[in-house]
Amino acid sequence: MGLGNGEEGNEWDQVKALMACRLVALDKCPGVRPVGIGEAIRRLLGKAVIKETREELQEVCGADQLCSGLMGGLEGGIHAVREL
Repeated sequence: MGLGNGEEGNEWDQVKALMACRLVALDKCPGVRPVGIGEAIRRLLGKAVIKETREELQEVCGADQLCSGLMGGLEGGIHAVREL
């Protein structure tokens, strides 16, 4: 992957730069939830990809909410999907 100016750079440095984010702590009483806010270019690219693939994604993913409302539901969902 080039840098766009004729120079070749380390691809992982480019990926890390794209995936960089600001961390904000939300008070969840009790506890704190870290929320990562991605850089503007990452959010823009994500919106563009979703706009182009929205119909296909809705067809494939459906409207199911995986582990919604369960304590530790996200972790359980990740483990369940890994077992597939």
